[in-house]
Amino acid sequence: MNSLAEVPTSRAGRHLLQYLHDVTAGRWSIEQRPRGVAFPISDPEGTVIAYLCLAEVAEADRYRRIGGTVAAALSVLLTAEPADTDITPMVTKAPEHSLFDGRLLAHFQPIVEFTSGSVVAVEALARLSSGSAILGPEAFLHAIDTPPAMLALFDRMLDDSLAFIADQRVVVPHLGAAVKFEFDAVPATGFAERIAGRLKQYDVPPEHLTLELQERGAFTLGPQTARALQELAELGVQLVISDIDQCHTLMDEMPRLPIAGTKLRRRYVSRLTDGEAEVEQARVLLARATDRGVDVIADGVETRGQIEQLLRLGCRFGLGYLFAVPQPGTSLADVIDMPLLASR
Repeated sequence: MNSLAEVPTSRAGRHLLQYLHDVTAGRWSIEQRPRGVAFPISDPEGTVIAYLCLAEVAEADRYRRIGGTVAAALSVLLTAEPADTDITPMVTKAPEHSLFDGRLLAHFQPIVEFTSGSVVAVEALARLSSGSAILGPEAFLHAIDTPPAMLALFDRMLDDSLAFIADQRVVVPHLGAAVKFEFDAVPATGFAERIAGRLKQYDVPPEHLTLELQERGAFTLGPQTARALQELAELGVQLVISDIDQCHTLMDEMPRLPIAGTKLRRRYVSRLTDGEAEVEQARVLLARATDRGVDVIADGVETRGQIEQLLRLGCRFGLGYLFAVPQPGTSLADVIDMPLLASR
């Protein structure tokens, strides 16, 4: 456990951390990895450089708000006033296949069933190890901009994800994994065989793997990609579209597309407690998905009020900081079999 004073921050930030220490009797700490209730502290580029953590989970509700507020304020202060210590710089352009010399790794965020608090799957999120810092995708994704590089990134995330759920099968037998994949990266041939080989290697049933399909520009689906997706669905792999609006557009254009799920993005989830107009907007999107037999996962869940609204609207699954921050599998494994949503 590190001292609160050890986080790279400005003079004002250190005064704020001292205040937090005083008013909460030293219950918070700064860690390189999230533990207990954790809030990320980001540098001016949006990269997480440390976590403000409360290990005493039993008192989480009492201290959650002040911790989140302080972590957010520290990030703002880092942007407004240079830190006293250097912040790891952004990653520059790298060769396609080096993937930054093997420094890419997967962090995981749990997907939770609201009524039970049980973890049903984990979502893999790419991170880059750079010295003592862990960089988010905004620091390196711009350098992975060709189909071969995108496919190499996917392969790394797939391996890490399948290895994690294979290790956890004794504890959580039905645990699934969701891995992001870009349409542009679909190879001309053999994609389904490629996935089947990995599933066999890790002894993971196909239905435990979800591919979250995304596109940096407009969603386009050519015949080659459509055939590959159909083969994956026939194999048993679940296909999810990363944005509910784009999901409806694709299904309108290609009604036979084998889509099992989609995401209600955080821009909708964050506004669910703002008013009736915002709730109605989400209701229409969710109702349309239900009519099509498509499950919806809410992204960016941060409050119980959002969960209550989502349940009223028929959405049962979600992920977000209310449950856990993205973290290495080694730390997530400690809580993967426990309810992550405490009962009132």
